[in-house]
Amino acid sequence: MEQFKKIHTTTFLLKIIAVASMLTDHVGAVLFPEFILLRIIGRLAFPIYCFLIVEGFFHTRNIKKYGARLFVFALASELPFDMAFHHSLMDFSGQNVFWTLFIGLSTIVFCARAKNYITEIIPLVLGMAAAMILRTDYSAAGILLIYVFYRFRHEKKVIVAAMLLINGLMFGGIQIFALISLVPIFLYNGKKGFDGGKYAFYLFYPVHLVILALLKIANLAFYL
Repeated sequence: MEQFKKIHTTTFLLKIIAVASMLTDHVGAVLFPEFILLRIIGRLAFPIYCFLIVEGFFHTRNIKKYGARLFVFALASELPFDMAFHHSLMDFSGQNVFWTLFIGLSTIVFCARAKNYITEIIPLVLGMAAAMILRTDYSAAGILLIYVFYRFRHEKKVIVAAMLLINGLMFGGIQIFALISLVPIFLYNGKKGFDGGKYAFYLFYPVHLVILALLKIANLAFYL
């Protein structure tokens, strides 16, 4: 038992887990939709990214630059996202997850400025509405999850209950496996770990989507 107490995760390790999970999920979604296990593994990614957005909010030196990075990569990732998931250069039926993360960060920024918990409801509802209108990945539930990690940051029981509600009832299906992500999240020790490659994690998202889209095109061309 003492050995398990020494196990911990850092910001860098959480990013690695999230990226690996996301890549597995997208490989399954784009190239091998028949392998449901790939999609199940992928359920770990989004909650970890939500948690990291909140950690970034509390620790960033410049919240405006942090938000600007998310916004820029949301724009840069839209075409690759449409290519990979909608097989089109432009499709407005769904937007990439960077938009969800950007709206989520903006939401908790305004929540932090609210006078009390009751007035926090206004930016939360507006953020959830924006995600629904823009049809971002994970939509309003994604914004709610970011808020949960923000408001109940140190209350593990509340987070578990919220994860059950959001992933079990609001999403359903295999999304319930997202609860596994709480294991590395709760093992987080508050440290950065390896402090480098920040932009590599941002760039990975649009780059891997382009590669998957090209592989999908190549695969379709092979069977023609």
